[in-house]
Amino acid sequence: MKLFYSNIKTRYLGIFSIIIFFLLINRLEVSIQIKTLAVILFGLIYYQYLPELKTFNIRQNYFALILLFIFFIFTQNQFLNYETISLDTPSYLVASQNVGFAELPLEKQWESKGPLFMYLYNFLSFLGNDNLVYFKLLNDILLFFVVIVLFCTILLNLRNNFNSFLGSLIFSSLLSYVWYHSEFSEIYCLIFISLHFHYVNRYELNTHNLFISSLILSFSTLINQATFIFYISYLFLVLRKKQRFLNYKEILSISSGALLPHLLFIILYFQKGLLDLYISNYIYLPFNYIGSDKFKFYELFVWLKRYFEFNEFLYYSLVLIFIFFIIKVFNNLYDIFKDKLVFSAFIYLIASFLIYVIAGHSYEHHLFYSIYFISLFTLVFLNQKQINIIGAIVFISAIQIFSTSFVISYNNLTNIDKVYNDYPLYALSKEIDMIFEDSDYSVLAFDHILILYYLQKPNESYIIHPFNHYEDYILDELKDLNLLMTNEASHFSYYIELEPDVIICNSQAIIDGDPVALDSYNCEIHDYKKNYYKLDTSKYEDDEKREYFFDPYKIINVYIKNS
Repeated sequence: MKLFYSNIKTRYLGIFSIIIFFLLINRLEVSIQIKTLAVILFGLIYYQYLPELKTFNIRQNYFALILLFIFFIFTQNQFLNYETISLDTPSYLVASQNVGFAELPLEKQWESKGPLFMYLYNFLSFLGNDNLVYFKLLNDILLFFVVIVLFCTILLNLRNNFNSFLGSLIFSSLLSYVWYHSEFSEIYCLIFISLHFHYVNRYELNTHNLFISSLILSFSTLINQATFIFYISYLFLVLRKKQRFLNYKEILSISSGALLPHLLFIILYFQKGLLDLYISNYIYLPFNYIGSDKFKFYELFVWLKRYFEFNEFLYYSLVLIFIFFIIKVFNNLYDIFKDKLVFSAFIYLIASFLIYVIAGHSYEHHLFYSIYFISLFTLVFLNQKQINIIGAIVFISAIQIFSTSFVISYNNLTNIDKVYNDYPLYALSKEIDMIFEDSDYSVLAFDHILILYYLQKPNESYIIHPFNHYEDYILDELKDLNLLMTNEASHFSYYIELEPDVIICNSQAIIDGDPVALDSYNCEIHDYKKNYYKLDTSKYEDDEKREYFFDPYKIINVYIKNS
């Protein structure tokens, strides 16, 4: 009788979950809705009435990690032959290329991220001999380190290497989507956030460990300011474990761990008279970035739809994770709070999602943290039968993803020099460099800034990222700090009037699907500066390897000063 009522309860919860989900996705195509409904019904029927799938035993952990590494490398490099996926990566490379003892991050070249990020980017570029392909591969290694930490975190708490493998495979599969192949700051943050999470769930949180765990998390905030949000989850977790208010020693340990790395940089920036820049980069500019756009709930379903288009089974696994989560919460909400690991994974998942919501721009890489904690939370919260159902679907998707990416990735990885030499902007940079008899020439780039990295040249403009030239809150703040120079016309005009040896710009952009002329300045430099001539760049503009999201309207204007 108890089982009968349990079945009835689960059945109604399943129906309720379906209704909720379809209310949310009602703006997606009917075909997607029908397929989603079929998978949800199959998952619920199997969960309710059919026997549990057998869990395979992976005898050695290192064998599981080798399989994960092979899968990860061959799915992460299927787009290696494309020069650019995100415009953020070239901006970070240029902003970081000259940092060191003589030049602090943001001192000569402005980017929005924290100073530690610039040092790490510079170091990896150095290890890769300033070769973009090697740099990308080194970032793959960093991201796989996060996979290893996830594997170890699940294994430590569940003592089940199959579940550890599955959680890591979910994470790796979700990252096989093209948008997660760029070298975003979130990768570097996840190194420290994942280590921090592993540490706080492994060790007793005495004053010493509170300091260490807070210190690890603080390094993440030196990379991306948004990760300060994880301190809220951290405090909730500490209070949950302590089951009391913190004493002054514990508060001091957490505070000193959080502030000590920043104190070092505050001293460095103060000595250079740039403390106001550091404060602005951590307070004023982040809050104005948040205010410049609003979170759109519908964009989450656009994100889901893209996974459907990328790999249907991967999309179905995300849907079932959501449905099983709702069912289990409605069955017993207390399950989230009674287990310390489940509770900690849940509150860190909330924090990671808040970063996406608060940032407000609906950029998919802001979900990097959410993907990590979804993979973790799924394995620690759902029961084994639910996990096995999701696992079966994930394995199908992983086989499909691997089979479609293997040949392309293999060709890319076995022809690295060819891949690098075929990059169009790299070829253009060599053409530019051959014009000059020596290396002592200046470059101003308002777009196509990857050329600066290839030439190992600083930008004559203080702002690096092409989009940041059009953000008023950035321009106003940098002008107030006397770091961005301008004349009566604009900052564009100011830097053009300095007449650098090379000027690179773009006269139009795609807005709402249509090419629109950029009227902030006149990119046809040779029209009003007769001492410049224009290079023929048509063959580079037409090369689809220039960008994965290829824009046929994006013009490459390169002007050389007669000398």
